Amino acid sequence: MLKRTLLAYLSMAALSLPLWADDGGELFTNVPYDKAVDAPKLTDRTDPPPVIVPHTQPATQTTVPATHDKPITGSRTATTQTAPKVDPNNSNGGDAAKPAANPVRSGPYFWSPYAASLLAPLLPPELKPEYNKIAAAISLGSTPAERCKAADAFAEAAKKTDDTTLKRFLMIRSLSLAIQGGAAPTVRESLTNQLLPMLEIGTLPVAQVKTEVLEALGQATQPTPPKPKFLMTLVNAYADLAVSQVQVGYPAEASTSIRRARTVLGSIPMMELWRALGPGQDPSKIYFAQYWLNRSEAAKNMAPQLKAALSNKPNDPAINTQVSTLYLSLYADLANAARHAGKSDKPEFLAFAKLVSPLDLKTVDPDTAEGLSTSFAICGTLLDVAAGRTDHFDAYAIADYVDGQLQRLTEKTKGEDKSKIPPLRDRAQELIDKNKPELPAELAPIGGRGGRHRRW
Repeated sequence: MLKRTLLAYLSMAALSLPLWADDGGELFTNVPYDKAVDAPKLTDRTDPPPVIVPHTQPATQTTVPATHDKPITGSRTATTQTAPKVDPNNSNGGDAAKPAANPVRSGPYFWSPYAASLLAPLLPPELKPEYNKIAAAISLGSTPAERCKAADAFAEAAKKTDDTTLKRFLMIRSLSLAIQGGAAPTVRESLTNQLLPMLEIGTLPVAQVKTEVLEALGQATQPTPPKPKFLMTLVNAYADLAVSQVQVGYPAEASTSIRRARTVLGSIPMMELWRALGPGQDPSKIYFAQYWLNRSEAAKNMAPQLKAALSNKPNDPAINTQVSTLYLSLYADLANAARHAGKSDKPEFLAFAKLVSPLDLKTVDPDTAEGLSTSFAICGTLLDVAAGRTDHFDAYAIADYVDGQLQRLTEKTKGEDKSKIPPLRDRAQELIDKNKPELPAELAPIGGRGGRHRRW
């Protein structure tokens, strides 16, 4: 019943928002996804690789409809945490003409849009010379045996570096070569479990790599099917990936990630579902990822009309209010949102524009007294904007972003300034609770409204 309800809600969720015709407009980046993410593939295969084989289902088991995508390897794949070893065989185990999410990698700052941090490259430019020096000394070869030997060399090089970013990139390269060379399943599993703790960084390229690594680990155990705990880890990885894809402006890719998550979820025996949950795992993650996707898809369909309307009526208050809202709720893009908010007829948007428009957000540093005061003011105006939104997702997403920023400010604030945070967080939490989607009753004990909301 639990899984049937969840999958039914997810299938119906796309009907919860009005849809507009035509293709996407310039609220969405035109940069191809692979170029924006710029993550190495674990395999060189162009054909669809084998599907992860699910557990055999009882005749009464609810399954995902055949129209859903099946999880495949070869999709492309930074709060640092230590991830536990994952064993698939362990049953416990601006104006509308300016893109909102253009991947300009100038580095994240405190009030940067989501894309500035989510698109941080796997291998930063300053590390490329060192990596190139290591790679130049390793012969890739062309035979499976030569690829496996190269994989060992990259893994050995990873052990010798203290730089965690470079180590992660070298291990990705090692696993890729091991897969290409057809290394023994035990070798691939060992490399995967060394790499997984390095993939707990909240960027889109790392999230892509993580899903592919997990898929590769599942393939390494074939023909023995992965265990439910492992499959639940993959479900959560897909859900996290989908939200990041939406926040950078790629709803089509996010839709694929969610369909794959639903397919994997459908392969977990119903009686094993709750026992399969590990720390931080929650099947309702897919539900919230769908919430983001619905709004993004609706905005993408609507974008051409918004662009045309702005071209004809650049100072129209209603249109500018709508565009400003989308910049905030989907992308946390304060600068572009403020430019449109200044043409709104809503007092809360005008107040937001008056505060933010004169600022160079890159220089607002909460570590200084002035920057901290400005940051508190930004949080307050954003919550005013969220409170005035009639669309539940917009209110939820803006308040959720503010709550995340306030969590970061808590770590930077001392003395009397710390007392300013709880009232703001209480306001944010009230808006989150009021506007986040109602979960099916079976999910409420895990993903329900109890306790302080936490960003994934």
